[in-house]
Amino acid sequence: MASEVACLKPHSESVACCCFTPHLGSVLASGSHDNSVMLWRVDDGWTIRLLGHTNWVTCVASQPHGALLATGSADETVRLWDVGGLIGAPDGTEVKESDAVLKNYGGCIKCCAWSEGGELLCIGSTDNVLRVWRVTRTGCDLVNVLRGHKGWVLCC
Repeated sequence: MASEVACLKPHSESVACCCFTPHLGSVLASGSHDNSVMLWRVDDGWTIRLLGHTNWVTCVASQPHGALLATGSADETVRLWDVGGLIGAPDGTEVKESDAVLKNYGGCIKCCAWSEGGELLCIGSTDNVLRVWRVTRTGCDLVNVLRGHKGWVLCC
C-alpha cells in the first residue's frame, strides 16, 4: 500500500516538473513557475534552492551516472548545475549561479533528456527544433540540430 513520505511546500507557485537524482539517493529536484528549482532530500526535508532562471522552469533532468542536473525554462535557456557538490551544503542554501548556460533558443524550453551514458543532452523547445549537446567536464558542444517538426517539441 502507498503512503505519504513527505509533503514538500517551499515553492511559491505551481510545480511544473520533477525528477529524482539517482546518484544522490533520495534527492528530488522540482521546477516551478516561481522561476526556481528546489532540491529536496525526501528523508529529512533538507532543501537547496537553485536560482538563475528568469521565467518558469519547465523541465528538469538528472544525468544518469553523474552529478549534473539540467533545467529548462520559458526564459529560453537550459542551465546545468553540478548538484553533487551541494549535498553537504547547509539546509536552505540558495545557489545563484549555474555551472553552464545553453542559450540562443528561439522559444520556451519544453523538455530535456540525457542519453543513457549521460554524455548527450537532448533539448526540445517551442521553436519546433530538437538540439543535441555533448556535455563534458570541459564544456558543451552542439552536436546536431534536428529540424522538421511541424509544431512544438514537448517531450524528448
